[in-house]
Amino acid sequence: MDHIASDRADFKYDLFISYRRKDGLPFANWVREKLVTYRLPRAFGDRSKVRLRVYQDTAYERATEDFWKNTVLPALLSSRYLGVVATPGALELRTDGQPNWVEREIASFTAMSQGANVFVLRGIASRNEMLPGSLHEKFPHIEQVDVCDVRPAWKRLRKGGLLRDRLLTLAATLYDVPPEEMPVLRQEEERRKRRTAWAVAFVSAILLGIVTVLAVAWLRQRDVARQERDIAVARQLSAESSLVLKDNPGDIERSVLLAVESMSRSPLFENDAAMREGLRLFLKPVANEETRTFRAVAFGPNSQFAALTIGDKVVRIVELPGGKELLRMDHPDSILALALSPDGRYLATASADTNVRIFDVKTGAVLSQLSGLGRTIAIAFSPDGRYLSSGGEDKSVRIFESGGWKRVLRLDYEHPVKAVTYTQDGHYLLSRCGELANTDEVDSWRIFDVLARKNISLLAGWSSSSFESLSFGPNGRFMIYSELFDARRGKEREHPSGQFGAAALSPDGNFITACGALASIDKTCRVYRSTAPFERLLELPAHRDVVAAIAYSPDSRYVATTSAGTVRVFDAATSTEVGDIPNQGAGSAVVFSPDSRYLVTGVGSEHLRIYSLAADVILDLANRGRAHPVSFSVDGRYVAYAGRVQVFDTQSARELLPKANLGSAVAVALSPDGGYLAITHRGPPVVVNIASGEAIGLGSGGGGVPVLAFSADAKLLATTNSPSGVEVLRLSDGRKLFERTDLGSLRSLAFSPNARYLAVGGTEGASVFELQSGLKILQVNHGHYIVHSVAFSPNGRYFASGSLDKTVPIYDMANRLEAYRVIHQETIFAITFSHDSRYIATGGADKTARVFELSSEREVARITLTGAVRALVFSPDMRHLTTATGDGNAVVTTHLLRPKDLINEACSRLTRNLTREEEWKQYLGEGEPYRKTCPKLP
Repeated sequence: MDHIASDRADFKYDLFISYRRKDGLPFANWVREKLVTYRLPRAFGDRSKVRLRVYQDTAYERATEDFWKNTVLPALLSSRYLGVVATPGALELRTDGQPNWVEREIASFTAMSQGANVFVLRGIASRNEMLPGSLHEKFPHIEQVDVCDVRPAWKRLRKGGLLRDRLLTLAATLYDVPPEEMPVLRQEEERRKRRTAWAVAFVSAILLGIVTVLAVAWLRQRDVARQERDIAVARQLSAESSLVLKDNPGDIERSVLLAVESMSRSPLFENDAAMREGLRLFLKPVANEETRTFRAVAFGPNSQFAALTIGDKVVRIVELPGGKELLRMDHPDSILALALSPDGRYLATASADTNVRIFDVKTGAVLSQLSGLGRTIAIAFSPDGRYLSSGGEDKSVRIFESGGWKRVLRLDYEHPVKAVTYTQDGHYLLSRCGELANTDEVDSWRIFDVLARKNISLLAGWSSSSFESLSFGPNGRFMIYSELFDARRGKEREHPSGQFGAAALSPDGNFITACGALASIDKTCRVYRSTAPFERLLELPAHRDVVAAIAYSPDSRYVATTSAGTVRVFDAATSTEVGDIPNQGAGSAVVFSPDSRYLVTGVGSEHLRIYSLAADVILDLANRGRAHPVSFSVDGRYVAYAGRVQVFDTQSARELLPKANLGSAVAVALSPDGGYLAITHRGPPVVVNIASGEAIGLGSGGGGVPVLAFSADAKLLATTNSPSGVEVLRLSDGRKLFERTDLGSLRSLAFSPNARYLAVGGTEGASVFELQSGLKILQVNHGHYIVHSVAFSPNGRYFASGSLDKTVPIYDMANRLEAYRVIHQETIFAITFSHDSRYIATGGADKTARVFELSSEREVARITLTGAVRALVFSPDMRHLTTATGDGNAVVTTHLLRPKDLINEACSRLTRNLTREEEWKQYLGEGEPYRKTCPKLP
């Protein structure tokens, strides 16, 4: 349809929108909003500043004749164009039968001069051919704009571009844009849309960025709040863990459970300390689930394996400490007793079928069967393995020769034999005799001189429980219950004054530990010298009940007590408690393995258990005497001790070069890869190839305190060559690359990772020299105190030195300034960095090894040891810290570092979780849902 040209100045409105309020209002509103806000692009000059004038009557005005005459009709007459919203309602008559206002508006407008300027705006459900006011008849080619998709909102978004294109033609008509300018309009409109899209995208990106930043900040704040809450709860739980251990030392399991809960929330120094203290006392059980408790046990040499029975017809050989079953020997009847020969070759068993069988431990084959002995209930090998003794209901003790298993002697007594045992030197055989049915019957002990082959003494008058407190010293001295005897001279009544319920003689014969009488309220145990006048040396920490039995470890290092079913283990020299095992059954006693590494509880009951006394110890050179200096390979795999030079594989405890007569040395050093060993005894150093055993001499002589150190690539060796001098030698040809003679008495040497620098420590503090130029680049003063240890971090960034002043200053080698300082309570002997240079570990005379995180400068772990720490090293995966003590007994110990490993270790020792109703609510409240601390435990 052709529109009639008209001048905009002659009209008040460019468009009059006619609609039926019943169903056309949304369409009318939308069209008006789009047209009123539309502007031509700037390319159209001044016309882009012109606004379209659109009239639409308000929906809240009543449709009265006055409103028609005074408002609607004047607006209609002063409009250039008429836009009719075609909806179903626009076709309906009014209720009085008269035409609706849409039809009246169409009729009035078409009667005017501009009456041909009519648009149809098709609304929803108006897609038929019928139009209001018969427009389809009046104007067969009338222009129509489809706006039916303006509802709902999501459709409007989806169809928005299409609707804009439709309205663009309408807007162009209202702006009088000629047809030849329409391509320009469309082109400019596309540019506008792109600019708008870019602007929307830009604003959206900014808003999205702001929202993202706010969300990240909120999440971070939430995580910080949660972390602070977890830290607060973790600190509270670690404090509760320590408090439980302090107020109730017997409740170790609860203390460890609280430490696990604390560490699982947030690893802290506090819960690390609580966890380590709990695990130190919470001895680790040995053996698998099937053999967790048993009725009899015997240990092989060095406790590498054990033979045990759980009360059935099978003897199991299990590996220690893992408990893996290696072999089993079946029997036709229940097993009553068993014994292993000292060399581990033979296993002797006594079963209810009255036979004693001898097995080959390696193959499990029966080597011999001893019959006709009656019901045997006690067997024992002599300490040298030459004899096997048996005793039982036939009131006799039979002694057999090992190997041939021929009986060499029979000892007949008046009562059944309940137990047989040898003194530690094998000189005497003790047999306990008494009636089996009546436990109140008084028992007697018969002492047989094995060498002279004669009975020498009868000791009578002990209750059936007294045999549990049998202990031996050297030279035939032993104690039964609280009576001290000397087998060479007969019964000896002299002992420390007082009424004792239990006492034990240390295997070295030097000490007696005696505890209060059973009928008294004295719960104290005291340690005395074993010879008159029996000087009292120290007291063990107070017990919670009367002590019923005492046992010393064979090396005299530990003493264990049993009271009211609780076993406590103490360091015999210091009285420090090293283990507490509850719920072992009243009346039971304990025994140690021959090498003192394991403790058997429940002796005298049918529920024996094995616990490791040194679960972390991987090498124990007992009674080695002075055993420092000591040196590790960089991965901790190998360790070398001075004195009588020895090198060990720490994974297998196997000695390397056992036949290489290396003699004695004052200083030792292992190359970082463990391939070479350097030793010296105040003379030229000797370097030994550990694989071949070949040794070569280097240097021109020593002097002062000998000190050695390898470079990281094992190509250079630093050694003291005079009372105040040091030299660096090249191993390939022995050439001297560096020398200083003015350094004072030295105690420690270390190369930087790239071998560019050499650090020295001694009476003149710590110094770092550049090898090529010989210049001193750093001097660390420790006052007048001696520096015992110097070390570089593997990345070369840090340098640390430890001295008698109890501090370790750590320097940043980039600016050669002190970064921070570590403090101990005593002299620092050892320093090492982790392989990733994130942590530093220090050890010293205060018997602690401490681990610090360099980035945060906080202590993350503190490990208490039994002696001064002479060397330490991190494992490459940071799971363990291995330490070596060098005073008295040389002990190499590995310690867990990672919190998750400590938690797993704790759960492997625990037997239960926190109780839901009592302990969980007490320590964590009702607000936190209950969960198992260790998921696999009940």
